[in-house]
Amino acid sequence: MFPTKMKAAAVHAGAPGGSFDTIGKPKAMDSGEKRLHELGYKQELVRVLSLAVNFAVSYTIIGVLMGITGLYSIGFTYGGPVGVVWGWVVVSFFSMFVASSMAELCSSLPTAGGLYYWAFSLGGPEWGPFLSWITGWFLYTGSVCGVATINNIGANLIAAMVVINTGTALDGGYIASKEVTLSFLIGLTVIQAICNSLHVKVLAAIEKSALYIEMIGLVVVCVTLLWVSEEKQSAKFVFTHYEPATGTGVHNKFYVFILGMLMSQFTLCAYDAATHLTEETERSDWTAPVSIVTAVFTASIAGFIYILVLTFCIQDPASVLDLGNATGGFSAGAQIYYDAFVSGGRTVKGVIALLTLPLLAVFFSGLSQLAATSRIMFAITRDKAIPLSGFLHWSPAATNTPFVANWVSAILSIGISLFSLKSFVAFNAVASIGVIGAYIGYGIPIFLRIVRPENFTRGPFHLGKWGVPCACVAVVYLTFGSVVFCLPTFYPIDKDTFNWTPVSGAAVFILAVVLWVTYARTRYLGPVKTLTTHESYDSDAILKADALEKTIDD
Repeated sequence: MFPTKMKAAAVHAGAPGGSFDTIGKPKAMDSGEKRLHELGYKQELVRVLSLAVNFAVSYTIIGVLMGITGLYSIGFTYGGPVGVVWGWVVVSFFSMFVASSMAELCSSLPTAGGLYYWAFSLGGPEWGPFLSWITGWFLYTGSVCGVATINNIGANLIAAMVVINTGTALDGGYIASKEVTLSFLIGLTVIQAICNSLHVKVLAAIEKSALYIEMIGLVVVCVTLLWVSEEKQSAKFVFTHYEPATGTGVHNKFYVFILGMLMSQFTLCAYDAATHLTEETERSDWTAPVSIVTAVFTASIAGFIYILVLTFCIQDPASVLDLGNATGGFSAGAQIYYDAFVSGGRTVKGVIALLTLPLLAVFFSGLSQLAATSRIMFAITRDKAIPLSGFLHWSPAATNTPFVANWVSAILSIGISLFSLKSFVAFNAVASIGVIGAYIGYGIPIFLRIVRPENFTRGPFHLGKWGVPCACVAVVYLTFGSVVFCLPTFYPIDKDTFNWTPVSGAAVFILAVVLWVTYARTRYLGPVKTLTTHESYDSDAILKADALEKTIDD
């Protein structure tokens, strides 16, 4: 018995990569790692994240407190309460179809590249390399823009808190310039990058804490606002009041409503984060897909509750969007907080204290988004798809985190954020590309799941006969959503109101195609297997040794 156990342990010690228990001893290979080996990849990152942590990443990256507080003005501008409340319901409904389809694919192909790898696998040898190349470009570009958008929301929240704390914009409070607001954004990004440079176990601990803070924080915010608000809006106002998009030049009610959905589409996005952490997650072929679906469902319910509370607690609808309001027009959500507190004669210190919860949500959402973005680059450079892949792929042995990819992604997001210095319209294109990049990245592999079913193999999590119908609904919604983000939001259209999103999206596509033709077409043939024949043999030996050891123990 004793020699047999020693032999099993020796096989574990020779395993490539691998999972470890709390004292650093190699563990038996789980289903996620086994599937990774079947796909031809060795275990390079440390597989220590649990279902709870993976769910925490997926939920916090959505950032209900972050997105709704920071982007409430978009929904309220286009349709008022109807745009905010019912836009959320519509987007939540269709997002579940997308999340379910992505979960099914994630269970089948649990790799750090996520959708980028799915496009290659489902596209087949003829189209797979090109489709994965395009998917990777849009997914990574969208993720970098997502980091910039999240931290821009945080920067504006900080600016709103500063102006409130220094006397409000109505009484000579300090109104941060674009440059100062950008410095807030840079500070948030740098801190997030530092946290993502630490060992993945530290990230796991932060994400667990973030989940508790976000969920408890949401309850605290909702209860506090309902308690301090002197007046409450009627149910009729909250559920049926339509507000024309005054000052935008948009008059058609349906057009106004779909533009009001942008707030919800911005917020309910980026839940693919769970897919990019699969190589660090235990039993990832099951836990990651479950995390995606439950995170979107939970965020949909939590977001609906929060939207209702915010809308019921509006004291003066006219002040919410007024650029000359107490918060200096930095945040409609912050203005609702402020009006609720002062309506009962309470101190503004309470407003600052309560706004720290959405600000923490911004930080955690950006942290998760940056973690996911760095893993996308990690997967792409592992496959040597771009120049300097060896350098960009490097991760220190002490932390087993994609260190270079993390910092390059952070720097790129800061660079993109410079558009905020030009105008709101210019930065809005950045934010829109963040969502469109994600939508295209989601849509390509889901579409391939429909048209190339012979390349799809079910994982432990699957939708059965509903897989293809669900994917069809998801593709239609993603296509529709991408078009909505390209629509003009102001009329008449001129150089100051032009929506640059379609131009930016086309630029990303053209650049990707040009690089494909001139560089990648002959160099990039799809994901590169990192397991040798010998290592694959060792993987089988590990599984056999595990089974033998369990039999002996029994």
